[in-house]
Amino acid sequence: MRVLIVGGTGLLGQELLLRCIELGHQVVGTFARWPGEAWATWRHLDLRSDQDVAEVLADVRPEIIINAAYSGADWQVTAWGAARLASRSHAAGARLVQVSSDALFAGRPSPTSRATTPRPLPRTARRRQPPKSPLRRSTRPPSSPGRR
Repeated sequence: MRVLIVGGTGLLGQELLLRCIELGHQVVGTFARWPGEAWATWRHLDLRSDQDVAEVLADVRPEIIINAAYSGADWQVTAWGAARLASRSHAAGARLVQVSSDALFAGRPSPTSRATTPRPLPRTARRRQPPKSPLRRSTRPPSSPGRR
């Protein structure tokens, strides 16, 4: 099976790459700044660019896309990038799996490793998203300042 791991250079992405390779899948990982280890196949991907997403999907032709990309406060990557992947993966006939370790490590910006002790976010914090998130839209308009 052809698998595309988006965010393949992150902690979660690297683990997914290893597992998919061990299972015998054809795997390509993506990177934003620099490619990862030489044992994997890499493609540059800027999730802020719809054209970049389209080109990578057309080139790799994945059957499954696993999105493990995360870029802290860059909502264009973390949320809108996931929305771009969802739209393009559907059009390409690929299944999309969205994963994240952010809630597991309480959103800590510092790098994590296998030795890092998980500190999950409280349940209420995991549900919070900015009001204009492409991943979950509310039918209520955001509250205005001074109005409750």
